[in-house]
Amino acid sequence: MPREPTPHSPRRALTDRNIGANPYPTQSKPHFVASSPLATLKAYHQISQERDQNIAVPHDASSTNYTRPDATDGSEARVVAGSEIQNAQGQTQNASADRLADASTTATTAPDASVGSVINSLLIENAALKTKVTQLSRDSAHYHQMYQTELNRSHKLEASLVEKANAHPQPQPQPQIDIESVVRQASSKYRLDVQDERNLSEFANLDTKAMLIHVNARQMADRVHLNKNVATLKIDLPQTRTRLRAHCSAVLLSPHLKSYEDGLLPLLVEYFEKNLSELHLPPRTRNDIIAWAELRSLVQKEMTAQRLKLLTGIQIPKKGSAPDIVALAHSVVNKDCSLETGVYDRLAHLRQTLLKWNDLKKQDKDKFKDFWDYIDRDLRAHRANAYKLPEAERKDAMAQVFKRALALDMATFPLGHNAGAYRRSLEEPAYVPDWQKHISEHMGGIYAARDSLEAFCAGVDVDWDFSAGMEDM
Repeated sequence: MPREPTPHSPRRALTDRNIGANPYPTQSKPHFVASSPLATLKAYHQISQERDQNIAVPHDASSTNYTRPDATDGSEARVVAGSEIQNAQGQTQNASADRLADASTTATTAPDASVGSVINSLLIENAALKTKVTQLSRDSAHYHQMYQTELNRSHKLEASLVEKANAHPQPQPQPQIDIESVVRQASSKYRLDVQDERNLSEFANLDTKAMLIHVNARQMADRVHLNKNVATLKIDLPQTRTRLRAHCSAVLLSPHLKSYEDGLLPLLVEYFEKNLSELHLPPRTRNDIIAWAELRSLVQKEMTAQRLKLLTGIQIPKKGSAPDIVALAHSVVNKDCSLETGVYDRLAHLRQTLLKWNDLKKQDKDKFKDFWDYIDRDLRAHRANAYKLPEAERKDAMAQVFKRALALDMATFPLGHNAGAYRRSLEEPAYVPDWQKHISEHMGGIYAARDSLEAFCAGVDVDWDFSAGMEDM
């Protein structure tokens, strides 16, 4: 229970003098227990605020009069001197100190309602902190359990890997290789000479790094060698093209030719492989992969261009008259070539076959879309018919095919002023270079195997010389 104020206590003095409002209401308030020094400090702070709000003290108490608020009789309130107000203020401070001492020493006290609310909020915060600490403890236990689970799992995995590694069979040592024996086998298989076999044996005895160094060095040397060969071919390319153009023209105008397209390119490449000097190329060109592939491509392109030139020359113009056989021969022959005996016959056969092919093409474009394929099949049919004759008559039978074509062409396209030139060519054949004779005879052996097969199918016993030309038929 709160103690009663004594007559001489500060609270009694303030009550008797009626100075300000009573800062400590006497109504019943709930008791509380001072649980900690923090609660005592908050109670002191609250009491100080209530005292400052309820007691109005002038700034200068010595010079200001104070009027009692309880004057009700209508008379003017008694004026209290400034010294009395200062005494009352000191007594009030002493009373507040007494009350704070009572709150800290006694078990119970009656604070203001606002102090209780502060204490309740602190208790709520304390309970919330306890709840949070409890939750953190639970989370810590959960994470610790997860860590232990992962740790056990890692240990099991490590043990499994170790067990598998121990159970895996150890590699057996490889047997020693007899290097010299392997070198001899490789030399025999690839037909290496003595120097190459010695180099291979030295290379096989090197360690891995030394082998890599030697391989890289060899690749660099091969690259330099290829660049030199390709550069040599490109330097001679203009002259090579000129010679190649002349050779292709001579082949297409050869009287010994048996095919104008089918199987012609391999036979021509075979000829150049043995006669690179005729194209002004070094012999090492055949051993150079890049240079040789480029030469094969050039031969194919030039042969296609010369066939197109020949086909354009024998075409019948839509306007004007076509040239006679002599003018046609001089227009299609290369300037480095000569007109061989029998060239007029072959050109006349080409032009007459072209006229027939144009008529057939109008009837069926799909069947007769390639003239060179048609002329090759026509020549093959004439050779098959010649094989049905006795051996002594075969050559003359093929010659008559071309002579009939020449007579028909000269009747269709008269010679005119070139008649004298034609007679002189028969009496005095033109000079033919050796290289032109050589390649013309070589191209005459084309399709010898197929001709022999056609003769066998025709029931003719033929002992064919595969190196022979048309003159052997």
